[in-house]
Amino acid sequence: MLSLFNNNLNGILADEMGLGKTIQTISLIAHLFEYKGVTGPHLIVAPKAVLPNWIIEFSTWAPSIKTILYDGRMDERKAIKEEYSGEGKFNVMITHYDLIMRDKAFLKKIKWNYLIVDEGHRLKNHESVLAKTLDN
Repeated sequence: MLSLFNNNLNGILADEMGLGKTIQTISLIAHLFEYKGVTGPHLIVAPKAVLPNWIIEFSTWAPSIKTILYDGRMDERKAIKEEYSGEGKFNVMITHYDLIMRDKAFLKKIKWNYLIVDEGHRLKNHESVLAKTLDN
C-alpha cells in the first residue's frame, strides 16, 4: 500500500477475511502521519457493525492519530460537525454507508486526503448511487 502511495496510485487490498486488512490500513495511515507528514483528513467508510472495531484498532495501534466516529442521530452529528469543522481538527473520520448518502453535502465540503472503503465490493456497480456519491 505504501508503494501505491509513493506512485500516486489507488488500490484494492483484497486479502481474505481475518488477515489484518484493518491493521494494514491503520499502519499505512500511521506511517504517512509519522514519516511523510500526511496528517489527513482521511475518510473511512465501513459497515455500521464494524465502526466500533475501527475505533478500537486505531486507539490500540495508532493512539496519536485523532480519530472521530461520525455516527448517531441528526443532533449528535450536528454537534460533531460543529466541534470538528475546520482544518486540522481530526486526522481520520470513520462513518458508515448510510451516512455517506444522508450527509453527502457536509462530507463533500471536506478535502479528503484518502478515502478508504471497507467492504469495497459494495462499489462493484459503478452506476450505483453509493459509487457515484463516493466518486464525487
